[in-house]
Amino acid sequence: MIEEKMEEQKEFVKCIGQLNGHTDKIWSVSWHPTLDIFATCSSDKTIKIWGLKENSENQYELKQTISDTHERTIRTLAFSPDGMMLACGSFDSTISIYALNNGSFEFVSKLEGHEHEVKCVAWDSEGKFLASCSRDKTVWVWDYENGFDFSCYSVIDAHTQDVKHVKWIPGTNNLASTSFDDKLKLWEQEDDDWKCSATYSNHSATVWCVEFSKTGQYMASCGDDKQIKVYKKNENGAFSSPYIVETTIKNAHARTIYSLSFSEDATFLASVGADNTLNVYQKNMYVTTFEGQDNNLYELLEKKVNCHFADINCVAFHPSKDILVTVSDDRQIKLWSVEINL
Repeated sequence: MIEEKMEEQKEFVKCIGQLNGHTDKIWSVSWHPTLDIFATCSSDKTIKIWGLKENSENQYELKQTISDTHERTIRTLAFSPDGMMLACGSFDSTISIYALNNGSFEFVSKLEGHEHEVKCVAWDSEGKFLASCSRDKTVWVWDYENGFDFSCYSVIDAHTQDVKHVKWIPGTNNLASTSFDDKLKLWEQEDDDWKCSATYSNHSATVWCVEFSKTGQYMASCGDDKQIKVYKKNENGAFSSPYIVETTIKNAHARTIYSLSFSEDATFLASVGADNTLNVYQKNMYVTTFEGQDNNLYELLEKKVNCHFADINCVAFHPSKDILVTVSDDRQIKLWSVEINL
């Protein structure tokens, strides 16, 4: 009897590296916009900069450790658009700013104003504004001129509960924020303030993350309800909201979804959460979408179940390669390559 050989299922998402160095849970990761380096932050109160090994394409190593700046967990970090600055937010309610000097990042400024833990920081497309959000229910907009001089430009009473995430809409001075109050809000600049231009109540629990594709064509959100929602920019004015839901992925994870990331050209969308799992979705090139209807715009490419030993807190795609990084409560950093399914 001749047994038929089963064809092995192709692996589209592959782990290509694992890094260790933090001594407590890792909260966030951010890629540098032009250099092949990324930064991570942790409950161990350190920031670590990782870069490519010499003569390697995808193997990274520790390049710098920054410590003694914050008194509590460092929760969030983000490189400026020109890559010359790194902003980090902490549970000690402050934001630290580091400047690139001779290949390393040096502390240059600390921003104070929030009354509780800083949950997220984000730069606008031009690097003029830095936004931060906090458990104090506010979003602060900081104005940067030069000489590492930051001033509070505006304080937005954004939500009725803890603000989890804040992002700038690419190419604009408009913001998005998410909250423990189960809402996603968009904010439009009006003179020296920001007014709410849209409120989305289509998640049934805490909204943990909002992300945009590079061009701002797509927006995605996720949360405690284990759903991912993908929105498309309202370009023809048929609807009053700036973004319209195109796809709802129900039960995308078994537990809370914490973080999302689009690849550089929005071909892929990655999600991670409290189920220790990484999902990568691929854009459906053949679907015809209709605004206001639920379309299968993104379909699951591959699910990496229990690829970490604990909650995965953040995922981030490389700015120009189909490579992503995940960071976790298990203190591990993992790098993944993603291949398109043609």
